[in-house]
Amino acid sequence: ANKDADLMLTEARNQFSKSKDVLMAQLGYLECARLFYASGNDGGGGGVLEELHTSIPDAGVLPDGYRMKFENYLSQGDAAGIGNAKLLAQKYSTEATTSAWPTGFAVEADFFTALADGAAGGDAKAFQAKMRDIVAKAQGGMPILAARANVQLANSLRMTGGADQAAEIYQAILDGKTNDENARAGAWLGMGYVAMTKGDAANRDPFRDALMNFLRV
Repeated sequence: ANKDADLMLTEARNQFSKSKDVLMAQLGYLECARLFYASGNDGGGGGVLEELHTSIPDAGVLPDGYRMKFENYLSQGDAAGIGNAKLLAQKYSTEATTSAWPTGFAVEADFFTALADGAAGGDAKAFQAKMRDIVAKAQGGMPILAARANVQLANSLRMTGGADQAAEIYQAILDGKTNDENARAGAWLGMGYVAMTKGDAANRDPFRDALMNFLRV
């Protein structure tokens, strides 16, 4: 996979410096970073995204690069990764606002910041309030972001004694028109975990319901 990424990086550089095809170059950089991350080469992926940012500072795929790098940092699960994720989210927010990008990108950056804060063990009530604020801002124009924020809100509610309220949010996502695999998978998982809280030795049907929900993911 690293060999494929190296070849893609060479092609992206050629497209930028020789062919002067900026669109193909930025798409090549992005795919190269994806290949590096997929192979476990986090440094390679991050380095390529930095080169993209430096070489083509007005690239249309920069938000995709922020998403890719943020998800990688957060997935590391340790304090360093979470800290880097939060710093990156703040950088994304600054660029989104100072570069006059559409407002949806700044809202997404706020979502990323809240996710990093939550991963660091922040206050659950504050996290839930932030997710509600993001849902309100994203509703309508950014349905995918709204759905993903709702999943995070429901997850937090479920883990702090609000299983029934969480189930309502999960079900609304599944009944809605947002065809986002990430949000729907999160909702099915959440419904499964809620179902598990309803079962016991005398009533095992909820456990079967939970399994059926998990199998939908």
